[in-house]
Amino acid sequence: MSLSSRLSRLSRPGLCQFRFHFHSHLHLHLSLHLQQRIASLSSASVGRGRDALLRRVYAPFAGLAKGSPEYTALAQSGRVWEDYFQPADSDRYGYIKLQQQHADTLDNIDDWKRSIKAMPSSTTIRSLVPYQLAELRNHIIASHWVTEAALRNPGTAGIAEDEIRCLSAVLLKDTRSEVIYKHAWGKRVLLGDYRSTPIGVKSNPLRIFPYHDEVPACMRRFTQWRDKVTRERRLHPLIAACQMTAYFLHIHPFLDGNGRVSRLLMQDYMVRHGYVPVVIQGLDRRRYIDMISRAQDGKPDDFVTTILRTELEELKTLELRKMTTKHGVS
Repeated sequence: MSLSSRLSRLSRPGLCQFRFHFHSHLHLHLSLHLQQRIASLSSASVGRGRDALLRRVYAPFAGLAKGSPEYTALAQSGRVWEDYFQPADSDRYGYIKLQQQHADTLDNIDDWKRSIKAMPSSTTIRSLVPYQLAELRNHIIASHWVTEAALRNPGTAGIAEDEIRCLSAVLLKDTRSEVIYKHAWGKRVLLGDYRSTPIGVKSNPLRIFPYHDEVPACMRRFTQWRDKVTRERRLHPLIAACQMTAYFLHIHPFLDGNGRVSRLLMQDYMVRHGYVPVVIQGLDRRRYIDMISRAQDGKPDDFVTTILRTELEELKTLELRKMTTKHGVS
């Protein structure tokens, strides 16, 4: 058979189609196999990286026998995680520098805040105690309570630690998160209680949260830090609110619902200092998580900028609405 005849046969549609499907299938098979192999190697690499990081963070435990009085005391102190990450250090995490960079924006925000009539003090909401908070069953009511509590206590640091736990219970009652509490691995944890197991997040396997034994001490020092920052006034309230949010989420004290609690804590702090609670419209959840994660890595620029920009826009919108209402413009 001549060469031209062979080429003619090889170029027939049926044969070409067979060769195309064969090579496509082979390519797809090899591609999937390669992707699985890469994913496996990547997962193993991340696992080794996390183990190495944990050993560095918790090196002070290396010479102690697990369960010994010294081991238990060190674990319950919460100092090991805190000493490594130092989430309260405003200089280390860049908040002081950002406050200086955004000085003009902060002044602009404060000018707009002063131009708006102060929010009325609350006289209708009675003082609430923990068992009454337990009756609040959804975020709207919890948010309303936080706002009213903030208006009754202007200029103060925020709700107490036991109230933070109550808010967590309120926010999760009758939600799917409550099911997680009931069926979670490890010791049974009630709504509002701190977690009883170590945790990690899929979005960042290398994010190290304090072990559960450390959480109570970490939360005590979190509220102490917040109170100190408020007294010293070294940080602008909006900058402090940003660091407070990233700090709280780095502790991740609850089994679920930490994001919801953190947003209420930010709302509480902002209202206490005369600002409008920030509601970031149209922000992708993934991007918000990424901003928080970067803030916990010492890069809070995007998070702080987003909060300040949103606050300024909301104050301007509020003033515009007040002016249009005053002049009868609908």
